[in-house]
Amino acid sequence: MSSLFRTALSATLVAAAIALPTLSPSVAGAAAGLGSISISPVGTSAAYFTLKIADGGSRRLTVALANAGGSVAKAETYAANVYTIVNGGFAARLAGQAETGVTTWLDYPEQDVTLAPGHTQRLSFTVTVPANAPPGEHVTTLVVQEENQAKAIGAVALSQVNRQALPIVIVVPGPISPKLAVSAATPSNFAGHTVVVAGVTNTGNLQLQPDAKLVVTNSQGHRVGALAVRMGTVFPGDSTTAQGTLGLALPPGHYTVAADVSDSTPGVAAQHIDFPIDVAAPPHIVPAPVPVAVGSTPATQVVRGLSTTLVIGLVLAALLAGIFATTIGAFLRRRRADDKDGPSDSEKGTK
Repeated sequence: MSSLFRTALSATLVAAAIALPTLSPSVAGAAAGLGSISISPVGTSAAYFTLKIADGGSRRLTVALANAGGSVAKAETYAANVYTIVNGGFAARLAGQAETGVTTWLDYPEQDVTLAPGHTQRLSFTVTVPANAPPGEHVTTLVVQEENQAKAIGAVALSQVNRQALPIVIVVPGPISPKLAVSAATPSNFAGHTVVVAGVTNTGNLQLQPDAKLVVTNSQGHRVGALAVRMGTVFPGDSTTAQGTLGLALPPGHYTVAADVSDSTPGVAAQHIDFPIDVAAPPHIVPAPVPVAVGSTPATQVVRGLSTTLVIGLVLAALLAGIFATTIGAFLRRRRADDKDGPSDSEKGTK
């Protein structure tokens, strides 16, 4: 084989896919401890199956599902298509998504399993390679996925899904033809930096781990940035992107990206492409009016009306407070003056 997977599967929180860029026996063993249920191949010491089957041939295989946790574990297991993630690496489709290509070579049914603590269940299935299947490496996977587990971290409630994948590499004998292709792609911005992107496709029949170099020049031909990307596995017939983030945001203007992609596998020709990119000025964002509706009055008018009413109310309140304070002050001053002059004639009469 020309290459191995770069990552092992990790547990994910509400994951959209299973990513495992390096799969070595030690890393795969560590991955098995992420959830209480694990899946492993039977009859081999390797972390995953590697089979050599001629077109029209078949092989019977067995996997072991084990519960290493301290409580009953419920999970589902299924076969899934493999695809390449950004910058290379392994990913598996989710349960319920269509099985195509090499995944249809497996008669592994989707099923639910329940395992008591410390128990293991074995499942057997057959891999059948169709007649006239193309030579080369074909990759699929089996997945075990535990039920959603609700966990609370402080005041935050999380739904955690633990998944583990067991890759199956099927090598169909025949001519080997490792090839790469590179294509233009559109840049993006992330956190105030420009992300430079180039498309990479494995057009051959071997797994590859390319190296990509992306050089950006401005309209005057001056280099403004360069990136080196060591990619993970790109699977045969699959496309992905090589991308990296510059240390700055490119000013608006016209630029050229020179993309060079190569692989150390013998027979792979390095690929080069120059393609233009345009960096637009960031859009001017106008704050949307507050969506307040009173009757048929437009929201913007309502907001202005509320602001004006509030100001007038505050002014009137201040005036009333001033008048009240002035009146009370005058009354108190008059009362003190009367006290100094002594009681009036009418008051003396009453006494």
